[in-house]
Amino acid sequence: MHQAAAQTGDATVLKTLAIFLAGAVVGAPAGAFLWYAFSPLFFDEVVVETLAEAEIVAQEQRLRSEQARISSDEEIQIADQNRMRQVLVAEKSKQRTEAVETERVEKDRALEATERERIVTLAKIEKEKAVELEKKNIQDVIRERVIVERAVVEEEEKIK
Repeated sequence: MHQAAAQTGDATVLKTLAIFLAGAVVGAPAGAFLWYAFSPLFFDEVVVETLAEAEIVAQEQRLRSEQARISSDEEIQIADQNRMRQVLVAEKSKQRTEAVETERVEKDRALEATERERIVTLAKIEKEKAVELEKKNIQDVIRERVIVERAVVEEEEKIK
């Protein structure tokens, strides 16, 4: 492996030397052509390192993107749970309100029934009083007739 690195280094030195000599011998235009022709060979290591760094950066960006997606999903789930909790609380509140309203209506009905019973009972009492009064009046009339009849009978006996 060390030999391969030495050969790569030797090749790089030879390429550089060839480009330099070509520039000196042939002139600037030929040297420029050779520079552009052989320059990728010099930059292979730099390009590989740059590509590796770019891949690392891309992976880091992908990681941040995935973390942001996960965080966003968690926030959405939390928001859904909160919404569901609020719906349950609203339903319970509605049920309590309906129960209170139902109880109030039943209480009002019971009060109305009690009031009707009271009125009916008072009417019965008034009716019984009226009947008792009529009975008393009838008894008074009967008593007066009996007194009158006694008086008549006593008068008739006196006359006889």
